[in-house]
Amino acid sequence: MNPLALAAAAALALALDAGACALAGPAAPFLPDPLVWLAVAAALRGPVPEAVTLGWLAGLLRDALVPDPLGLHALLLGLAAAPAAALRRALDPDGPVARAGLAAAVATTYGVAIALARGAAVGPALAGAFATAVTAPLVLPLLLRIPGLAAPRGGRAAFEGA
Repeated sequence: MNPLALAAAAALALALDAGACALAGPAAPFLPDPLVWLAVAAALRGPVPEAVTLGWLAGLLRDALVPDPLGLHALLLGLAAAPAAALRRALDPDGPVARAGLAAAVATTYGVAIALARGAAVGPALAGAFATAVTAPLVLPLLLRIPGLAAPRGGRAAFEGA
């Protein structure tokens, strides 16, 4: 993966997230999480270390903007992306159900962990995870077209070698 493309994609996802949260106000926890979309795209694209690195980078960018302990989002989003990258070999990475399932798993793990770390209710985190999973099959094909983050051609066979 191209590090510059990854950084640009993470910054764009964070800007989209910040703008949507500012507009949504109190409904912000119920919105899909663009950083989770990006972590799932990395999990669909490459091996576990690259998915973890992108999850960590995206989380670190969020850490710079929120009042949570520094490194919390980086740690949790990076760790949430690891199983998704490991699971993609068992799934059809081009299928919308697999993409929604991976997004749901990452968003739920990450959202619930953040809610527990904050001492907040888990319900909004689950609603946001659901929104992220429902929108993932629509958004992930666009993210996978980003140069440097593009999925290898050839479907499952191309992923088996990764």
